[in-house]
Amino acid sequence: MTQTSPPDRPGLNGYHDIHDVTANKLRLLTTRNRRDLGHHASCFPAVQAAKAYYSLVSGCRWCASAGHTSWQSSC
Repeated sequence: MTQTSPPDRPGLNGYHDIHDVTANKLRLLTTRNRRDLGHHASCFPAVQAAKAYYSLVSGCRWCASAGHTSWQSSC
């Protein structure tokens, strides 16, 4: 599971959503509009990796629901 996150544009709620590239190929941002967080076995370590860059992080409720913590996630 490879995870990405929008680099500088959080959702309306201020959260950066983590996306599973392998599960969500049709709705992903372009490569220049996302940060590659590397390959992770699950959403939790990807969320932890994203927290090195952003304070508010949540898994996408559709493609990375195991790491979804923000009920208002913009994904």
